[in-house]
Amino acid sequence: YVVESTVHILAQTCVKRVPFKGTMNFTVPLFSVTLLYYCVILFFNVSLVLLIVLDESLHEPMYIFLSSFCINALYGTTGFYPKFLSDLLSPSQTISHEGCLLQAFIMYSSVCCNSSILAVMAFDRYLAICRPLHYHSFMTKRRLSQLVCFSWLTPLCIFAINVVLTGNSSYVVRRFRESYV
Repeated sequence: YVVESTVHILAQTCVKRVPFKGTMNFTVPLFSVTLLYYCVILFFNVSLVLLIVLDESLHEPMYIFLSSFCINALYGTTGFYPKFLSDLLSPSQTISHEGCLLQAFIMYSSVCCNSSILAVMAFDRYLAICRPLHYHSFMTKRRLSQLVCFSWLTPLCIFAINVVLTGNSSYVVRRFRESYV
C-alpha cells in the first residue's frame, strides 16, 4: 500500500521524458561533449564579464550591455544544462511539475531578455551614430541603469506572471497529467 501511494504521488507530480531514439548507445560521449560545451560557455561568459568589470576603460554603455548579454547567457545555460546533463546519465528522466515550470520560466525569460538586451543595444547604437552630439547627455549612468533594468525586469515579470498563473491553474495541471503521465 505504501509503495502504491508513493507511485501514485510520483505519477501526479512528475513527468516522464521519452529519450531520443538511437541516442541510448551514445549517452557517455554525448554527456562528455555537452559537459565540455557547457564548461566552455561558462568560462568565456564569466571571463568576459570579469574583464568588463575589472577594466575601467570598458565601463561604457556598449560593454555594459555586452556584459548583461553574457550574464543572460549564463542564466539561460545554467537553467538548462545541469538538468539535461543529469538526465543523460540517469536511467529515469523525470521532472516534477514545479521543476518543469521553473525550467520553462528560465528558458522563456532568457530568450526574451536576449531580445530586450539586443533592442536596448540597438537603441544605444542608434543614439551613438545618429545623435552623436546628444549621446553623452542622454546616455547617463542613470539612464544606462534604467535600460539594463528594463531589459531584465520586463521579461522576468511577464514570465513570472505566466508561470504563476499556469502553476495555479488546476485545470491545466489536471489535463497535463492526464495527457502525459
